[in-house]
Amino acid sequence: MRHWASRRPVSDVIEDLKVSSRTASDWYSFCRDVCPSDMLKCEMKIGGVLSVDEIDKTSLKKKSKYNCGKRHPGCLLFGGVDRTTKKRFGVLTFEDRIKRTLSALIRKRVRPGTLIMSD
Repeated sequence: MRHWASRRPVSDVIEDLKVSSRTASDWYSFCRDVCPSDMLKCEMKIGGVLSVDEIDKTSLKKKSKYNCGKRHPGCLLFGGVDRTTKKRFGVLTFEDRIKRTLSALIRKRVRPGTLIMSD
């Protein structure tokens, strides 16, 4: 997992740990699946006084082809990263991207006194 977290290539894992390419690839795949889901469960706050954090949101929604057929409910992925510590958070929400919803998420995930940058 240390190799994956430090973004080393699979070939390094194969050589360092003397494992097969399939085993190394399976572990990298496992890490890619588990780490983001754990990040979404984490209640960690980022930032603080004199800290600069970047936040952004994106809509995850399946679109109907040619605007025909049934409508698909979407969700919003909201996340941020501290530029100094590189700590990150991510939140999935099924609410609208209205100011009240996003303000509540910011208060829950970003410490007071943080300089927030967003587009």
